[in-house]
Amino acid sequence: MEISQNGIDLLKKLEGCKLHAYDDMTGKKVSVNGVCKGKLTIGIGHTGNDVFKGQVITQEQAESLLKVDIKKTENTINNCVEIDLTQNQFDSLCCFVFNIGCNAFKRSTMLKLLNKGLYKEASNCFKDWHMANGKPHVLDNRRKQECELFLKQ
Repeated sequence: MEISQNGIDLLKKLEGCKLHAYDDMTGKKVSVNGVCKGKLTIGIGHTGNDVFKGQVITQEQAESLLKVDIKKTENTINNCVEIDLTQNQFDSLCCFVFNIGCNAFKRSTMLKLLNKGLYKEASNCFKDWHMANGKPHVLDNRRKQECELFLKQ
């Protein structure tokens, strides 16, 4: 499956877009000259070795990076989820996995429940991923929207 335009629109809304590189302060912490930092991020949630301090991109570049980045997310879901998904469920999972990371999803209780066909129980797992930078409930609204889409007929 591939993410639909509806899923892409939700992902863009949830991620936001920043055309200047910024420290997301929620990723894996690394020490730089004794200062704890998160992951450098740019565009629509793009991270990687190609992002550097002071970098500026265009909206078109942000969209292009998203197209590449979302493919990894789609592939992870397609390769790991062993049951049928609706388009809404797939779109919801794309938004979720894009945010938490492919490796975290592969180890998640959500995936285990999905692969047992326990859709409702799996949907309850969205709320468990609500912390950012050690702060609880920061992602509650995002998880609520992802869960609502997952459950939508």
